Formats: sequence, C-alpha cells, structure tokens
Amino acid sequence: MKNDLSVEEILSSVNDADWRSLEQQIASDLQDVIVSDPKNRAMDRLEKNYSKYFDLETWIRYHLRHARLMDLHSSNRPRRILDVGCGSGIFLHVCKALGHAGVGIDVNSDMYQRMAEILGVEYVPGLVVPFEPLDERFRGFDWITAIAIKFDRRDFANRDATPWALEEWKFFLRDCAQRLNEGGKLYIKPNFFKLNTLFEDPAITRLLENVASVQTPTGEFIIPREAVL
Repeated sequence: MKNDLSVEEILSSVNDADWRSLEQQIASDLQDVIVSDPKNRAMDRLEKNYSKYFDLETWIRYHLRHARLMDLHSSNRPRRILDVGCGSGIFLHVCKALGHAGVGIDVNSDMYQRMAEILGVEYVPGLVVPFEPLDERFRGFDWITAIAIKFDRRDFANRDATPWALEEWKFFLRDCAQRLNEGGKLYIKPNFFKLNTLFEDPAITRLLENVASVQTPTGEFIIPREAVL
C-alpha cells in the first residue's frame, strides 16, 4: 500500500496536456452548438457548466479529504470501491493513487467518460432510479460511496421529477449494503437542500443519523453494512 499523498503528488499523476486538450475541445464543441443553434438544448446541462469540472486541483483536494475520512490513506490492504454518481471519476483517481481500485457509475455523459479515460478510471454509464436495484455486476465491494450526489434531487436531469422520499432512500441503502463484502461500509455525502439542511424531508436526515457509525459536522455519513441489512 502507498502512504498518504499530497494534493500535488496526486495532481502530477494526471497527464496535464491531455486534460487541457479535452477542456479546449469541450469548449469548442459547446461554442459550435451555441453559434449554430442558440436554443439547442441537446447538450447535457452538466457540460454547459463544464469549466468547473476541469479545476483538477480543487477537486483532488476535495476528494482527498473524503478518502482520508474513510482512512483510505492508511489502509493496510487495497480496498475495492463503487462510486455511485462518480462524475468524472476524480475521487476514484485519488483512491487509485492511494493504492485502491474501483469503478464509477454516472449518467451517460461523453465529457465525463472522456475525463475518466484520462484519469484511468473505470466508468459505467447508468442511472440511479428510485426502487430499482443497481446492475448485478456491482457486487463485492469494501466501500460504496455517493459523494455530492444529485440523483435524488429535483435539479438533476428532469426538473419536474419528484425528489426522493424516505422509502426511496431506505431502498437505496439496502440495495447498496447487499453489494458490500462482510465488514463493508457506505460513505454518503448528500448535497445540501438549502443552507444547513440536507434534505427537504428531515426524516431522511434522521435515517442516516440513526444508521451511521460516524457523522461529520459537514454532512458525511459512514454507515456499516450491517446497520441497514
């Protein structure tokens, strides 16, 4: 296993030329769409806000904090991780730099997939759907993570969608727990619904608080597999 690494060490492991070339290509592609059809909405709205996703140093710093909260920087053996809502895969790249392995699942975004390829991260396109289990291929993990997720929120994809309620969250947690190895854990970092409020329904927050073995002031929950089975 590798020892803890600095942000700079992890940043240096990414091919900067390829990363910047992709950023320029995405910018060019978007400009072509705007010029040819200003009302075109075919481009994924995540990609319309593309620039922040290329701020690699900021995101490595952000995700290294999560890896350290999970003790991945000091683990005595490699861990296998499923990152649900992985985005471009920067968290998994941090995990890989620390000596672990994993796979990510997120929307079918060409930008995300190309970013993950540069980062050397396995990326599986797919949606997290209420009351539907994840694909059967996703089993045998030591950690399942869901960091800064939006698949449970109204502002993801379909703005008219109903936000997840308590039962949707219970199903999701149970389904994930069934995919963990014995002793495995979930790491959940919801997006805030509004300032200092994790969810529109406080019962969801209470659920996470009740099953978590660790809860941070900034809204991270570490949940043992056995707590939700």
